[in-house]
Amino acid sequence: MTEDIKFSLIVPVYNVAQYLRRCLDSLARQDYANYEVICINDGSTDESPSILAEYAAAPHFTIIHQENRGLGGARNTGLSHASGQYIWCIDSDDWIATDALSRIYTAIKSREQTGVVMIDMTKTYEDGSKKKLSVTRSFLPGEELTCWSLTRHLLLYEGLYAAQVRIFRADIIRDFRFSDGFYEDIPLIKLFAKQDFPIVHLEGEVYYYFQRSGSIMKTIDRRVLDVFRQFRLVADYLADDSRYKVLTAHFFYYLSGITYERCLRSGDKSLMAEAKKLFREGKRGIASIWQVVMRLDISMKRKLKLVYYYFKMS
Repeated sequence: MTEDIKFSLIVPVYNVAQYLRRCLDSLARQDYANYEVICINDGSTDESPSILAEYAAAPHFTIIHQENRGLGGARNTGLSHASGQYIWCIDSDDWIATDALSRIYTAIKSREQTGVVMIDMTKTYEDGSKKKLSVTRSFLPGEELTCWSLTRHLLLYEGLYAAQVRIFRADIIRDFRFSDGFYEDIPLIKLFAKQDFPIVHLEGEVYYYFQRSGSIMKTIDRRVLDVFRQFRLVADYLADDSRYKVLTAHFFYYLSGITYERCLRSGDKSLMAEAKKLFREGKRGIASIWQVVMRLDISMKRKLKLVYYYFKMS
């Protein structure tokens, strides 16, 4: 292996002292040499800065400190400092296999001009149990992984949206900027929707996605409403492409249903009222629920669920 590809690993860090060493150690112990680790301390108030200081002089590591800007803002700082040919965003409470970069390198070399390597996630729990999450679990046997097919599956809410499951060629993601708030990975769809670069799927245990109590993804507060703003970034980008008209509407109605369930669990009536207001505003200018259920080849169960949530949110 010539190791002629440099990887940039971007690691936002915010109050994860309990898990941080496990993540950083997995990055330091790679069996591939040509990479950099850019850690962004995003205003942590726990022991995370002290732990980062332990790695400041280690090979490959760069430590950046900034005021709190959220996950998206920290990733953006990392993107502005990345110098590798491929870029990978990694969460600081997760970790990767020791041979992750060497396997990703081999995957990149398997096709000419590979734009993205897609990896499976291994969901891990505090009790030590694990569950595989395949990025192509919704694909039919023999279905080709392309920019179009991936975008279609994502708009049908059949894929993994997390930035961590994609290693991007730098020219594809370098100018992208994550927005503030929850669901910051949703606009990554824009990087695929109108492109035609090769995508490679790397199977097996590469990325370990840790499920911890207190994770932001388990939080239910007003930030769950960010989904409507993130959706609009995607919808506006796809508005001039007729291929996506009904798919984009499906994405909106499905995300609205998820938001309805989260607001319901919160028991916060004002949160639900605001969600419904944003739903009514958001459905203007997109295909109707009836176009979605009549034109898309989706299950009857999915159609009924979409209609149910449509009336619940209206």
